[in-house]
Amino acid sequence: MKLFNRIIRKVLGHFGVRIIQTSRSGKNQDEITLHTYNKYYPEESIKSKRFYNLGAGRFRHQYWTNIDKLSGWYNNVQEQKNVIDYDFFSKEKLPLDSASAELFYSSHAIEHITDEEIKYLFAEVHRILKTGGIFRITCPNIDLDYRAFLHRDIDFFYFRTSPILNKNPTFNMDVKTMNIEQAFIWHIASNASIHHSDGSQNRISDEELRKIIADNPKEIALDTITSRADVSKQKLYPGNHINWFNFSKLDRQLRQAGFSTVNREAYGQSSSPVMRDIFLFDSTHPKLSLYMEAVK
Repeated sequence: MKLFNRIIRKVLGHFGVRIIQTSRSGKNQDEITLHTYNKYYPEESIKSKRFYNLGAGRFRHQYWTNIDKLSGWYNNVQEQKNVIDYDFFSKEKLPLDSASAELFYSSHAIEHITDEEIKYLFAEVHRILKTGGIFRITCPNIDLDYRAFLHRDIDFFYFRTSPILNKNPTFNMDVKTMNIEQAFIWHIASNASIHHSDGSQNRISDEELRKIIADNPKEIALDTITSRADVSKQKLYPGNHINWFNFSKLDRQLRQAGFSTVNREAYGQSSSPVMRDIFLFDSTHPKLSLYMEAVK
């Protein structure tokens, strides 16, 4: 029964539904959560919700502030109030004071913008965090995609069988029949795939992808692929991917933003006790994700 309940909570968590549990002491889960926040963070930070989720989507928590670009694409999962409406392509300052935030979290959001915006966004996060504040990031790990492609492991790209994705209007074919070349392209540069219904003018064929990978070192090959995606199309279809990350690249970008401590973490692991709650954090595609934390 306990295992069944955990599975149900996990499934519902993917849809933003959180079940309030009761502990053996009789306290509900929110009371326990508040106790944890009170233990590590000042009352003013909790009251002012100085914990920020970048590209939050369906994420909800009473002590956190969502930062997202409100759009029709995500209107089925976005909360239209109590959200900082922020265009991640704008390279504008976030409306937050310097050295005011306790935590930043971002789950499967940074792959939707380019390195140019990443550079500005990471610098903003560094500016806003207090000394000792933590920035946790989870995103697709390109090293896993790359290995799967080289080994011809088509089952790694399990999103092909997603019933939700098969209803996505940006596909011009049955996603389940997508081959490994186009699945690889789609996962890092969606509108450069030949199967995008309104994609780049400079798409990549199966043969050309194989040649790009065979003739270039990994990072150059990956940058070549993402350079073929059209940023203007990405703004029309923000749920698509336009970037790639692995530990080396993300470590480099975070250090360039000013972070001196960068750690590779794992699912459910965090140096922040409150971000170890797997019913709130790290629930998106753990099988293919990279987890990292930077400390200011």
